Amino acid sequence: IYDPALVDVEITGYESLWNEALKDSLVLMDDARNTIGITLKSMGESFNVTDPDILKAAEEKLLRLKPNIRALDYNTPHLAMISGEATVGYMFTPGVVWALAERPDLQVVYPKEGMGFGIDSLFIPVNAPHPLNAHLFLDFILRPEIGKEIAELQAYPCVNRASYPLLSEEFKAN
Repeated sequence: IYDPALVDVEITGYESLWNEALKDSLVLMDDARNTIGITLKSMGESFNVTDPDILKAAEEKLLRLKPNIRALDYNTPHLAMISGEATVGYMFTPGVVWALAERPDLQVVYPKEGMGFGIDSLFIPVNAPHPLNAHLFLDFILRPEIGKEIAELQAYPCVNRASYPLLSEEFKAN
């Protein structure tokens, strides 16, 4: 996401973040998996590379991004975009949704290199001290009305199928 009124370069994907014109303007999630992943994608590689030579090259490239980074913020990167502290941001979808709610003038970029995805999940360890409580919690969050509330509160489209009919039309259209 970026502020087109303050960014004078075309942003088409991850590689654009290295543009020297973006000095001291980026907010990124301080998450190694994602930051290394977008660096790898900017190099034409997979998010999941394990080759030590390629990872070394990614490390070197990532260090060249440092001058452009204004802030590292995993939990609230959208706030730097809303306030104007940062003019370009890389964040999870909910942060983009929250930033756009406050600043509809911001522009979303779907990276030309491709996007990653993750799957959030919960599990109960085999040696969990209170498995009944864990099952009760899972049963609770899987209730359709609770799934709807979680999805809409977090601006996150990971809802169970039974929750979908309960979602607001505004949420489904976004």
